[in-house]
Amino acid sequence: TGRLDGETVFVANVMIDVRPRVKNLANYVGNALLVNGAVSPLDLFLKDCSPQVLAAVACSIRRMVDGIDERYCNQMGHILNKYPCSYVDMVLQITKMTNSFASTNHTRFKYYEMDFGCGPPTLVRPAFLVFENDFVIMPAHPDIGGYELAFTTVPNVEEAMKQSEYW
Repeated sequence: TGRLDGETVFVANVMIDVRPRVKNLANYVGNALLVNGAVSPLDLFLKDCSPQVLAAVACSIRRMVDGIDERYCNQMGHILNKYPCSYVDMVLQITKMTNSFASTNHTRFKYYEMDFGCGPPTLVRPAFLVFENDFVIMPAHPDIGGYELAFTTVPNVEEAMKQSEYW
């Protein structure tokens, strides 16, 4: 959470791959990523979770991601080249924030199609979860289908999740 124009807001920081947005980066090797935040009023999250609340947050994130164009990526590239520590400094500041959570979406990774000579894996789990409220969304085994969510949390959040029909 943070404050914007005197209002307490929720900021969803999203990692964005710039490759499809910038010409001549198709063969780039490395993390061509930017972190950008989608802002939603915190009041939205103080209500019961509903499809309308989820849709409002999803729309906020979609508008932010859609706004990342080649010009924006190039400007950020210039800043990061001039001040290379700025990216790491920001990530470190995020890890120090209280009342925050980190989520990672691995749903596009083809974990169960990887074969290093012993056949595809029978079970895939995240190596570790870093933050107090750390979420990783992963594809479930193909025999099961859908997605799995691995997370760490604190007791009051866990209790609220147990009470919610969406969990």
